[in-house]
Amino acid sequence: MRYKVLWVEDNAEQDLFQFLAPVNVDGRFEMDIAVNATEACSRLNTERYDVVIMDSRIPPGHDTFWKEREISIQKQSANPIVRLGLEILKVVLRKDSKPSILSDNLHPEKYCIFSIDPKSELVAGDENRDLDTFLYEQKTAAMPRNVLVNLISQSLQRRGKLHN
Repeated sequence: MRYKVLWVEDNAEQDLFQFLAPVNVDGRFEMDIAVNATEACSRLNTERYDVVIMDSRIPPGHDTFWKEREISIQKQSANPIVRLGLEILKVVLRKDSKPSILSDNLHPEKYCIFSIDPKSELVAGDENRDLDTFLYEQKTAAMPRNVLVNLISQSLQRRGKLHN
């Protein structure tokens, strides 16, 4: 059985060789890549995924909803870092209708966070408290090449879906 995986990562081209090669060699996973919030939501609306790996820092893309959301966050915060990947995860947790995401893709247990941001920084504050429930892996320069395979496998095992 092949599992369908969406990797939301704006720097995927830089990470392809290091992290994606072991996923391809493994052979159990079919990987799609989205490079911004617009593309991620578009894919989540047209495809069904077993696992979604989300970077916390992604650009908005061309959709006005995500562009306006980015501007709104920048105005409300003294922190110049906008984490639109986390905003998508908040939509998943709330099962919001904006932006519309297929209900099959709204199961929080299928989402993982793979980011350079420390987890403590991501879950700080009441509005991010629920993000602590997602599987998380911090991206570092010295991490093993099979980190994506391991993260995907952990997500599938967590849901009882992994069949070797």
